[in-house]
Amino acid sequence: MMEQVPLMQFAESVPDVNAQQMMQLRVEREKAERRFFYNELESLKQSGVQVGDFSMDNDAHDLEFRLAHTRRLEQEKENHDTCEQFFKMGLRMVELGNRKVLKGVLPLQNFSRDTIRDIERFRPALRRVAKKYMGGSFGVGEDEEPLRQLGKLLLMHTASFCLSKYLRGSEEPVAASTSIGPPSTGSKRTVLAPP
Repeated sequence: MMEQVPLMQFAESVPDVNAQQMMQLRVEREKAERRFFYNELESLKQSGVQVGDFSMDNDAHDLEFRLAHTRRLEQEKENHDTCEQFFKMGLRMVELGNRKVLKGVLPLQNFSRDTIRDIERFRPALRRVAKKYMGGSFGVGEDEEPLRQLGKLLLMHTASFCLSKYLRGSEEPVAASTSIGPPSTGSKRTVLAPP
């Protein structure tokens, strides 16, 4: 049978931890955390990211919050840029599909180029798509589904583009640097003319 040790005797055998030593350890730990977050923010700042003003005088929680906030903003920016690149590729695929598959039924010559020039119109919807489907924020705060909104914008832009081409009845040469298909031979492609 095991002998029970009285509580008083056990308390005397445990070394007494000095409150001053605990405070010293806490201060050293916070200083190490501050140094870590400060170094991370400094490396982001040196890589060209805007992080605002900070110093080693800020407490660790402030530096940690600033670091997390900056990283989240950079991730959202990267997601938006990626979404915009996919959108541009999609525009080029629509133009190419019209040219190769539909044999030019719609007058979409230089459609992707003109739409990319007007990209500012699509950026708010692209930001919402990037936030909802590519991470970043907590979702979309507006009522309409972001992909549906982007689709409506693109459909309206396509209709406007085709209608203006139809009404102008102009012939535009395919620019070699912006066209997707084979190199132009200098010939002009006839665009539908008004009746």
